[in-house]
Amino acid sequence: MRRANPDRANLVKASLYGVDASGASLHGATIAGASLLNVNLCGADLTDATVEENSFKARLDRNTVVRGMRGSVFGPVELGDGVESRMLDGEEFEAWIRERGGDVSVIVR
Repeated sequence: MRRANPDRANLVKASLYGVDASGASLHGATIAGASLLNVNLCGADLTDATVEENSFKARLDRNTVVRGMRGSVFGPVELGDGVESRMLDGEEFEAWIRERGGDVSVIVR
C-alpha cells in the first residue's frame, strides 16, 4: 500500500496488520470499526477521512496529514521523527490532531 492512492476508500471493518501505508493517500476515506495494528501511516494523507471506533495503533509522523479528519479512534499511536518515537494517547493525541486541523476523539482503553 506504500504510496497507494485509494482516495475515498471504504475501509469499514477492514483488518490491516503490519501494512506499510507510508505516503498513501486516503483522502476522504471511511474507516469504521477497523483494526489498523502496526500500520505505518508516516507521510500518509488522511485529509477529510472519517474514522469511527477503530483500533488505531499506527505509526505517524509530522508529515502525516489529518486536516479535516473526524470521528473517533482507540489509541495509542506512535509518533516518530525518523530518530526517536513516543506514544500519544487520549488528550495528547487529540491535541496533536486538532493542531493539524482534525477533530477526532481518542478513546482510552
